[in-house]
Amino acid sequence: MLDTLSITSETLTVINIATIAAALVIMVVVAFFAIATVRSVKAEFNKVKEALGQVAAGTYNEQLPHASFKESAEVLNYIERLAQNLQRQREAVAILAFSDHLTNLANRVRFEDELARGFNFAKRGLSICVAMINISGFSQINARGGRALGDQLLRVMANTLRQNIRKTDLAARFDSDEFALVLPSMETNKVVAWLEQLEQHFIAAQRSDELLKTFEPRHLRFGYSFVSEIADKDAQEVFERANKALAQTTPDAKSHIIGV
Repeated sequence: MLDTLSITSETLTVINIATIAAALVIMVVVAFFAIATVRSVKAEFNKVKEALGQVAAGTYNEQLPHASFKESAEVLNYIERLAQNLQRQREAVAILAFSDHLTNLANRVRFEDELARGFNFAKRGLSICVAMINISGFSQINARGGRALGDQLLRVMANTLRQNIRKTDLAARFDSDEFALVLPSMETNKVVAWLEQLEQHFIAAQRSDELLKTFEPRHLRFGYSFVSEIADKDAQEVFERANKALAQTTPDAKSHIIGV
């Protein structure tokens, strides 16, 4: 009887130890999964936080690591759509801020920025030409055909510029019937011929336009100048030379293309 009780007591002790051990194992496993879950949640949170930071900075990267949780993936999808919408809005604002509303060419602000950038390249040895263009007799077109005809002439001029400049060039509507060009790598002995050809394209475009073909084609006047790597202190100096050259191309001038 005593032996039986002794065995039973020992058995119970073993069972208790086994139960405690099992409980400890379960606690360790639970703790392990809890830590892993916390780390996963923290990693997911960091992904969302990084995505939001990129959206705020305008540098959203669609190649962010994939989310592990369905809920995080849905949030990141919403963030991606938000980033795309913001990017489209930024692009639209940029177009409005740096483009002429009538011709869709660059405006004066964009021209000045591009000229300043070109000036810096010129100081490193790159040839940069600035050309100012005026449409002769533009006011007569407005007087005879109204503003609609004048606007069409400006659009035809803008299209002529777009079709003939190089990818590295910039064409801008500077003011009313005045346009401006920044021409990198333009050779000094070829600029006059290039401008003359540009005028011929403009005349041909007027003759083929339904609204303009009944009027005598308007001609162009040009003033141009190259950035001097040594003499010019800033971009404004080369612009002023080109503008002064344009002012010299009066109707009674010997040439409608003057460079200084």
